[in-house]
Amino acid sequence: MLGILSILWFGPLAGVPAIICGHLARAKIRENPRGFSGQGMAVAGLIMGYLTTALTALILLVQGGLMTAGEFIYSLF
Repeated sequence: MLGILSILWFGPLAGVPAIICGHLARAKIRENPRGFSGQGMAVAGLIMGYLTTALTALILLVQGGLMTAGEFIYSLF
């Protein structure tokens, strides 16, 4: 659920908890595979959480780079 929220709306605010919960869920499933299921959901949450967090970081870096380039070009005139 956190992975879906991270992609649809909340970005890294739900992406980081999705990563943490996904790792915790996978560890519990590995410890007791007969007692717990949901390996696919845990992996999906991890993928969506990592993807959203990485895309947010990339967008912030690009925006910062564009702002710096804009200030540089403006200073030339």
